Amino acid sequence: MLISSSSKMTEEIMSQKENYELGFHLVPELSEEEVQKAVEELSNLITSHEGLITFAKEPQKFRLAYPVKKKLNSYFGYIQFVAPRTIVDPIQDELKLNNNVLRYVVVKQETKKEKTKPQKQKRLTKEETPAEKPAEVDKQLEEIIENL
Repeated sequence: MLISSSSKMTEEIMSQKENYELGFHLVPELSEEEVQKAVEELSNLITSHEGLITFAKEPQKFRLAYPVKKKLNSYFGYIQFVAPRTIVDPIQDELKLNNNVLRYVVVKQETKKEKTKPQKQKRLTKEETPAEKPAEVDKQLEEIIENL
């Protein structure tokens, strides 16, 4: 009985997959082959935690806007993947220990839902504006003047 309830929980967790993006900066001292190995390690990290990679951008060397860990350049790349919510924390824990990664961020991507355009409110022209009777307007003006 416990086995079936835990398998049900696993199925529920797997049905709660989200789209994520892992952006990362790698240290600039890496050679091109080492950069490829580092990206492979990051991909394996995601897939080992039941993630499915949907897109990966090859890292390119960039000059940083400000020094990060005393480095002025880095290789920047990103990986988009689909995974259960529960794997983000273990992935981040392992990324903290990776010496080749300067900085990283894991962001949940919004799903592309059909967005309905808000309907514009129709402006009323002078002909369409509700006409008030002059007697009512005079009465309202007198009340305002008396309150002053």
